[in-house]
Amino acid sequence: MKNYLITTAIATLIASTSYLILPVGAGELSENTSKQVEIDQAAPVVSRKEIFIAAPASIVWQLHTDFASWPEWQPDMQYMRAPTIVAPGEKFHWRTEGLEEIASTIQEVKLERSIAWGGSAQGITAVHVWIIEPAPGGVTLRTEESWNGQGLKEQAAMLQPLLDASLDRWLAAIKQEGEAVYQ
Repeated sequence: MKNYLITTAIATLIASTSYLILPVGAGELSENTSKQVEIDQAAPVVSRKEIFIAAPASIVWQLHTDFASWPEWQPDMQYMRAPTIVAPGEKFHWRTEGLEEIASTIQEVKLERSIAWGGSAQGITAVHVWIIEPAPGGVTLRTEESWNGQGLKEQAAMLQPLLDASLDRWLAAIKQEGEAVYQ
């Protein structure tokens, strides 16, 4: 397990700036110059989920933006080639739940508040937004994801529960890891 306490302390010190801090060895600092990204509300498959996590935003942020560590705490994650920095335009490649490799591009980064990326695999074009909101005793982690692509409208009834279940598992895993790291 990485030393999240050190990186959390550093992240807290610079949280009021427009720079990102990454876990030790994960990359460089990058200035936040992104605009707000939204999912495709008209897509045939859209999911919105949230969970309360009894840990500070800095811990949840570090877990979620340390892409290389995802396979350590996410049981569905099979492979990750992480970006060298966490910044809009950076690419990462990953595989989850038996899908072919997903090529994603970070579209938005707001330190300890939100991150969004888009990607494609198997004819599905996805947009995924994550929002960290302060709450008493921790944070609420919200996620929204849309899937669009040729022929998806006809498959929406089959794909919707798959996306819903995937986001439920992801949220449960980050909650478990975030609370374990914080305790």
